[in-house]
Amino acid sequence: MEIEYSDKGYIYKLKGNVFLKTDNYEIYSNKGIYYEGDGVSELEGNVIVKGKDYITNANYLKHIQKNDEIYLRGNVYLEDSLRIIKANEVHVKNNFSRAKNNVYIYLKDKKIVCEGDSGNYDLNKKEGVIFNVKYINIIRDSDTVDIKTKIVFVSKENLKLKPLISLKTKKEFAKGDSLIYETLKDSTEKITIYNNAFISWENGNGSSETIIIYYKNSRIENAQFINNANVQTKNNEDIISVKSNLVNVEFFDSKVKKVICNDLIEGVSEKWK
Repeated sequence: MEIEYSDKGYIYKLKGNVFLKTDNYEIYSNKGIYYEGDGVSELEGNVIVKGKDYITNANYLKHIQKNDEIYLRGNVYLEDSLRIIKANEVHVKNNFSRAKNNVYIYLKDKKIVCEGDSGNYDLNKKEGVIFNVKYINIIRDSDTVDIKTKIVFVSKENLKLKPLISLKTKKEFAKGDSLIYETLKDSTEKITIYNNAFISWENGNGSSETIIIYYKNSRIENAQFINNANVQTKNNEDIISVKSNLVNVEFFDSKVKKVICNDLIEGVSEKWK
């Protein structure tokens, strides 16, 4: 260790197996420098930060004691009980983090993977946003939901996406102006699509101002079409086409089981002829 003195205080230079410890975390690196007068630490080379419930890796770290700020740069990796974050740069202050350049996020509880240009996350509110999204995947046991959008808003309760460019599963395709994704208590997935909402499935499709879709065990169970609903589907040899303000489509094994509509405006069925 080398020690220098400046007008602001001592400067400590550390090389090889650097170790720092505070009440909240431990830091390891190959080399570092500490400016005592400014209360600033800079560490380089295989930087590892171990907190009470998280771990972080990076090529470079700067810590400012006064504001408890941390700057991370180069192959940044952060993992806690809820998520994994990767990025080129991360800035953390007062439980609020900003990440930029090749941001990757994996939400463990929701099994959701997302990649974008930049994002931020408020640990206290458990809310965040990801900008210029490249892709977002919802990982299921037997399927993956592939979603294309621009902005993702993350909260403890749900995900909000805008605009919804497309949503694809093995058997369904959907699009609209925006989307909210929720996981209900019984592990049912609820997807709500707003404005210019559209979904297609095997042998059918439907559109309306709002569509609410329920999935159970990775399979579509129900789709509700609200306001200006227009639904067409083929069930066995029967072709059904209805227009109404409210249409409910029930599925079994991803195939249409029943079509129910209120306030029927127009309807056609081979069986009705």
